[in-house]
Amino acid sequence: MKTSSAHPSPSSALPLWIRWRRRANGWNLKEMADRVGGVTLATLSNIETGRHVPRPDLAERIGEVL
Repeated sequence: MKTSSAHPSPSSALPLWIRWRRRANGWNLKEMADRVGGVTLATLSNIETGRHVPRPDLAERIGEVL
């Protein structure tokens, strides 16, 4: 039997939250990459789409910027 959850898992919620906060700030990916520092636009894109999980230090920097 397949079960479903009403709440997304943390691993799927993080990319959505990052994209939502970036857009709420009115930033494109390049602007956010510039603010975070030390991260490429491609890496941020991969994080937002769930293809890449950020290292703890990068996740912390993203959180501080957002």
